[in-house]
Amino acid sequence: MRRKNLFILIIFFCLSGLLLFSSGSDSIVKDNTAGQLNQLFKNAGTGEQDVVKPYRDGEVIVKYRKGLTKKSIDKTASSRSMSVVSELKHLSQRKGQKYMLLRSDKKTTKELVKELSKDPDVEYAEPNYLLYASYTPNDARIADMWGLQAISAPLAWNIETGDSTPVVIADLDTGVDYLHEDLSANMWVNPGESVGDANSDGAPGILGVDDDGDGLIDEDSQGNEPGDIGYLNDLDDDDDENGYADDFYGIDAINGDTDPMDDFGHGTHTSGTIVATGDNALGVVGVSYGSRIMALKILGSSGIGDISAEAEAIEYLVDMKQNHGVNVVAANLSYSGAPFSQTQRESLQLANDAGIIVIAAAGNTGSNNDISKEYPCAHDLPNIICVAASNSSDQLASFSNYGLTTVDIAAPGVAILSTVFEADGNFAPGASAHFYEDFEPTVTGWTMDPPTSAFTSENPYEGSYAWSDSPSSNYSNLATTRLETVVNTSTLTNASLNYWAFKHLEEGFDFLNVSISMDGSTWTTLNSATGIDYYHNYDHDITSYISTNTYLRFELSSDLSIVGDGVYIDNVAIYDPANYGASIFDHNLYTFYSGTSMAAPHVSGAVGLISARYPAEGIGCRIKRIYSGADSVPGLSGTVSTGGRLNLLGALQYSISSLPDIMIMPSSIDFGNTLQGVPVTRTVNLVNSGNSGAANPLDVSSITITGADSSLFSVSTDTCASLTPSISDCDSCSIHVTFIPTSAGIKSADLVIGSDDPSNPTVTIPLSGSGVSLPSVPKKSGGGGCFIATAAYGSYMHKDVKVLREFRDRHLLTNAPGRIFVKAYYMYSPPVAEMISENDIARAVVRMALTPFIFVLKFPFVIGFAIVLPFLAFGVRKYV
Repeated sequence: MRRKNLFILIIFFCLSGLLLFSSGSDSIVKDNTAGQLNQLFKNAGTGEQDVVKPYRDGEVIVKYRKGLTKKSIDKTASSRSMSVVSELKHLSQRKGQKYMLLRSDKKTTKELVKELSKDPDVEYAEPNYLLYASYTPNDARIADMWGLQAISAPLAWNIETGDSTPVVIADLDTGVDYLHEDLSANMWVNPGESVGDANSDGAPGILGVDDDGDGLIDEDSQGNEPGDIGYLNDLDDDDDENGYADDFYGIDAINGDTDPMDDFGHGTHTSGTIVATGDNALGVVGVSYGSRIMALKILGSSGIGDISAEAEAIEYLVDMKQNHGVNVVAANLSYSGAPFSQTQRESLQLANDAGIIVIAAAGNTGSNNDISKEYPCAHDLPNIICVAASNSSDQLASFSNYGLTTVDIAAPGVAILSTVFEADGNFAPGASAHFYEDFEPTVTGWTMDPPTSAFTSENPYEGSYAWSDSPSSNYSNLATTRLETVVNTSTLTNASLNYWAFKHLEEGFDFLNVSISMDGSTWTTLNSATGIDYYHNYDHDITSYISTNTYLRFELSSDLSIVGDGVYIDNVAIYDPANYGASIFDHNLYTFYSGTSMAAPHVSGAVGLISARYPAEGIGCRIKRIYSGADSVPGLSGTVSTGGRLNLLGALQYSISSLPDIMIMPSSIDFGNTLQGVPVTRTVNLVNSGNSGAANPLDVSSITITGADSSLFSVSTDTCASLTPSISDCDSCSIHVTFIPTSAGIKSADLVIGSDDPSNPTVTIPLSGSGVSLPSVPKKSGGGGCFIATAAYGSYMHKDVKVLREFRDRHLLTNAPGRIFVKAYYMYSPPVAEMISENDIARAVVRMALTPFIFVLKFPFVIGFAIVLPFLAFGVRKYV
């Protein structure tokens, strides 16, 4: 009886982890109803101790239905304990609907989404998702910029350096160190701005004149004119009336000002790859070193930003192009991390409509983006180029994401040398600081958690020693490892804490927490960092904690699964900044980073070169040059849609057809596992990449679906005027293909497009998908689609949940007993999941229970060998 009970318990824990969600995020959000977004939001997780929420808690982005005014929205929001933070004005004007960022100090984002989803005036409400700077650490130090040689940059520069036509490339990142010796000359400077109130009339532009032609005179940042209730005289220095005062280099959308100075290092590095000054006998050179960089800071000092900041930055660059004559040709997006966001997609659509190419990093998790989509890379828009990282051997980098449908091209992304500032240089107050600890042989006054942590020679920043939570090994699951000391800071007038930290942690689940206290019991968190990052310098103002006893704590905190090398801390200092002055900051440094974040800027620079050389071409022709000019290399075959690595010379020399030339993106579509009877839609972009002139556009004569399962697929147009559109040269339009399986099993068909392209009159796009038989989820399930594994891990996109989903699709849904279990689980698990999602202890217990089962699924051969080994040993013993 005990064996039977144990067996039942094991089976329960194994099977209860299966995520019986629908077929994936795309099938949920294509029909972006409030209820589906609420369901998606629930899967984002709720436990703050185990998981940092992937959004700004207490904030939502809301798209209201037509007819709503800002005044009525303000009134309704106020009655619900919410406030309007800002409006995405260009989206509002373009769509004729209000897009608002709302905030509440009394309600969580989960509560806001749930409440707003029931409002008939709301089209959708979604979390203000966070965005993460994504680069992979590399401690290699090489003497040259191998990436520029690989993409034939020196030869390309004989044709173009980016200055034939003035072009601007926007870098949406952590900002740019515009004082860097290799960047200052190539910063975009807003020609419409002057320092201060240039004409001393106390008004933006010219007093009493509608300088920007928007129908308003001397309006403030909220669109109010003088005399209006609530008018703010806040634009005295906004000379070009674009809504931002003194935006000389760009804006800081994450902190709400116009100073995009980098305080993390990532954006300075990506900008250097794009436009670092050439021929100045200094440092490095950018791909398009005759172009200019527009600094748009959307990621903060920890490398984290959000969708609303991104949307504001995109609106800014579109406005500067369309209304202020700035020739913005490309936007570099070296980040990822958010799930599908309709706001993000519609913002990027604004860039597309303005003729701006968006270059996005594919991501650094080594996964297939066709299956586990990384955004913004995976948005199906014709202006997006998604970039994977290649190494010096023309192989896909080990960390790089890939995907034949969603990832377009590769570019150098390993050990890329570029510009950085003091956070990656040698800044440290050193031994002259009020307090300084470099952890060299004699260390006193520190307490730690032995034996898991120690001072080690394994990976110091400089010198011979650093502190590590887990020397010579990975840290453990459910670890809490601390290093603490106390310092007398009472003689200081002002105080800053400075230290160097190396992190190799599970992104979003394991953290380095740095805290401070004045009594040793009540602690305030100064920094909570996650992910992978080579030694980075952190500096915190701790003036308000000056005391005879200032307590410091460095702590590693891990969850139930996935471990890494951990944390290293070195050169900890407390100092008075007034004693050092500006000289402590070095703006003229260089270092190596690796990641798809380093690959994308190579392509952004390439777009700058092409745009300067061929200013009359549209984005379709420019993208065609990037793809067709690439080097086809065996190491990238099957990983990116072009099968190639960027080649600058090839892109510049590619001959654009003088006739209509059809280009289809993507070249094939796999809908994956799709619930029977549930429609899933994918977008196909038709591009005329021929420079045929307005009198000779690309005429698409037919769009049909053929094949054995053609009845399961249908097509509709979006930006294409009809099923026989005419597409002007270098322009594009979109069609949607919808798959609705009526039975289980693999289905296939072909999308056939006929046109007057003389070289390719007929283009065939293979379509495939697998129908999955599942019962419908009861509307009153109580769980809202948030099932047990999702509730435990905090996101249906968590890598362990993906393993469980794959097990469901491959092994349970393919046989009758499995489908019976799935049906029962689908009906009865949601209430349990709801309870788990709201209880940290329950989440921890479930994750602990699921870990062995997930391990078996991940490493079946290890388990099989462990089972067979005793029998082998017995056999050897018997016959020896």
